[in-house]
Amino acid sequence: MSAYDHTEIKVRDARGGAGMVSSGSGYASEAGAQVLRDGGNAVDAAAATSLALSVAATPYSGIGGGGFMLVHMAERGESLMLDYRENSPAGAPADLFTLDANGEVTGEENYLGVKAPAVPGTFAGMALALEKFGTMTLAQVAKHAVAYGRDGFAVTPFLGWVLNNNVDLAETKFARSDEASEIWLKSDGSSYKTGEIFHNTLMAKTIESVASKGVGEFYEGSVAQSAGKYMAANGGPMRASDFAAYRPILRTPIQGTFKGLRYVTSAPPSSGGIAMQQLYRLLEPYDLAATGHNTVETIDTMCKAYKQVYAARDLIADPDYEPIDINKLTSDGFLTGLRQGAGLSSGSSGGDGSQTSHFSTRWLAPSRWRRSSGRALSFPAPACS
Repeated sequence: MSAYDHTEIKVRDARGGAGMVSSGSGYASEAGAQVLRDGGNAVDAAAATSLALSVAATPYSGIGGGGFMLVHMAERGESLMLDYRENSPAGAPADLFTLDANGEVTGEENYLGVKAPAVPGTFAGMALALEKFGTMTLAQVAKHAVAYGRDGFAVTPFLGWVLNNNVDLAETKFARSDEASEIWLKSDGSSYKTGEIFHNTLMAKTIESVASKGVGEFYEGSVAQSAGKYMAANGGPMRASDFAAYRPILRTPIQGTFKGLRYVTSAPPSSGGIAMQQLYRLLEPYDLAATGHNTVETIDTMCKAYKQVYAARDLIADPDYEPIDINKLTSDGFLTGLRQGAGLSSGSSGGDGSQTSHFSTRWLAPSRWRRSSGRALSFPAPACS
């Protein structure tokens, strides 16, 4: 698999005085930005961006997945976290996957096939976000995603790279699924290339139907029923009842400071927030400004810390099922252990996959456009595949 050439990204800097949207797809960012122009707030724009990503960047972000949101309400000085990550089907047993002699999953069952999917949370998360923090309806924010799927869009360089390099097993999934092949491959069986126009009419119809009829159409209506029947017919554990039982959860985010700057980040079941807090505390004693940006010394210091923090992620689980002591995982004693291991060399060469989609929206009410950006409503929200 060839690595994605990031040097092909030509535009790396953009500015705005009233609002801004950043995502992994220009189409999705424009959908969110247009919602801001139409009078929506940051949450409205985030929902539009998420749904547009589902169409324009489906392999790494979609309505079949879930994620976490951080919402900051500047006027109240309050931050909230919305957990709409996927749930395991109720009928999935502990021994769902077949293991080999080394305890590894065989046949990539945890990535491919009917045993792999979890109950999607994206639509439920977007609906709850709009209900509590937005000003627009689901139908209003979904129209851009519907248009992209119905009218088509040019495949971006990154999406083209994913589709043609088996990134995150994209080509393998197409080869094993007639349904996926029918959607994502041309009539001759070849993949769409960068710049070619791709239509996803089935995705557009699904989003339009749910947006117009309500999120219940996804979790209790035709989508849930269709998914349940398919799973039952093909030996998967998921059922329509799993969709009906799904609920997003409001949680309290993790907060802290790093070199005098305050940060707000995701709490478990997301591992990223604790990992970031651990990383900041590990790096706090170092004067990275003195060693210089992108110098060998700075990169070496950061990478050694990254390695230990990443390994510690395995200790983080869903707090609804396992007790997670955040204070212990970020304590001086625990971090001392990580520091002692930070001098070890790593045998890992890393990877370059499509991974998770992250996006952020920021909005300033018109009456505050000339005021400090610190009074803005900020909504960084990852949408996970």
